[in-house]
Amino acid sequence: MPQKTIYVREEDQELWERAAKLSDGSLASVLADALRAHVERHAAASQDLPAEGAAIAAPHGEKMIQLDIRLFTDDIAGAGKIIPKHAWDTGMVTVQTNPSHGLKKGNPIPFNALLELRGAIEKLLLKQQIVLHSGSRSRKYMHSGPAKAQRPKNRKSSK
Repeated sequence: MPQKTIYVREEDQELWERAAKLSDGSLASVLADALRAHVERHAAASQDLPAEGAAIAAPHGEKMIQLDIRLFTDDIAGAGKIIPKHAWDTGMVTVQTNPSHGLKKGNPIPFNALLELRGAIEKLLLKQQIVLHSGSRSRKYMHSGPAKAQRPKNRKSSK
């Protein structure tokens, strides 16, 4: 079996000792798991994503996809001033950088009225290739599979 020598920084010594206790003294499997997660995270960040739908490890704070909605506040109160909690109904939507999901903050999608916000979010999701899954509340309104059109019974044609 191949061997590798690992040098541990003094400040990390306690962490290694705790990890050794949790792993019954053998750190090889712990290191392999950590390296696997590290490689998967960086593969996602470099757009070298795993196969469609394949699950990868994600550290705390990188599991959720975050969108940023920004409302413009300029010219409401005058130059260099704001009125707290006042904004225009126009702004931009962006996605936050997330290495585990392979997302990078890019060009914001503008919206010119709150009614356009939903469309701006949809454009952003499509641009970033984010796939949404229906939650339990949405599922009650959706049908999976093709809709089958049924003919109305006893309908006479009008000629």
